[in-house]
Amino acid sequence: MPKTNNLKAALAVLFLIVFTAAVTGCGGEKEVDQYDFTLPGLEGEEVTLSSYTGKVILIKFWTTACIYCLEDLVRLEALQKDYPGIEIFAINIGGQREAVKSFVESAGFTFPVLLDEDGEVAGKYRVLGVPTTVLFDKEGNIVYNKPGALPLKSMKELLESEL
Repeated sequence: MPKTNNLKAALAVLFLIVFTAAVTGCGGEKEVDQYDFTLPGLEGEEVTLSSYTGKVILIKFWTTACIYCLEDLVRLEALQKDYPGIEIFAINIGGQREAVKSFVESAGFTFPVLLDEDGEVAGKYRVLGVPTTVLFDKEGNIVYNKPGALPLKSMKELLESEL
């Protein structure tokens, strides 16, 4: 009788593992698909993350009221020039289009800025503070997702590890 109970328990555990893997998408779905979004840019154009699959993608979540974000955005501008093969998106959380556009133009930033006006995408990425940096590798997997400003040297090291 004890062997039968052990077998039943083992089968129950195996079933739970297989069921959980099936439900959570453990079948090879890329994180870029799980975290996909479509957001408007400053000119109203729609940008969809998954259309950049196959490239290294750097996302910076930020707000106009965050001084550390401004410093990080200045570093993003330098990265864009040094690493032209990387897709960079600065996602503003909660800002109104005209205010964000004015901020970006006055700072002279040339990288794409997207608007997450209701914070839905930031919530999907579990952004707990700004600035937050998210990096996808060429296979579409998140290799970095942390809050806090990053020195330029750290950003470059992070990018070079994925190129």
